[in-house]
Amino acid sequence: MRRTGVWNWEEGLDLPGECERIVRRAQAGQDSIVNLGCLMLVALMSGDAFMFDLEDKLACVLCRGGERTRFNVQDWGKQSTSQAGCDK
Repeated sequence: MRRTGVWNWEEGLDLPGECERIVRRAQAGQDSIVNLGCLMLVALMSGDAFMFDLEDKLACVLCRGGERTRFNVQDWGKQSTSQAGCDK
């Protein structure tokens, strides 16, 4: 995997936008990992995408087999207070 740039997430994190970008990468068949503090977004070439909250040990399926799943992401501030959830 090639690194394309460095970005300080604390200066302008758009969590819903990051989720949308990782879904588009999964739909394009691109492997990608984005680490945002305690959150990790993963896209797989199989068309699957996930968001993991490493601190709270939670996971959300964002995309499965190229099909977007229903999810609701809310950004409540800095790393220590960011929350994300999935609608089921």
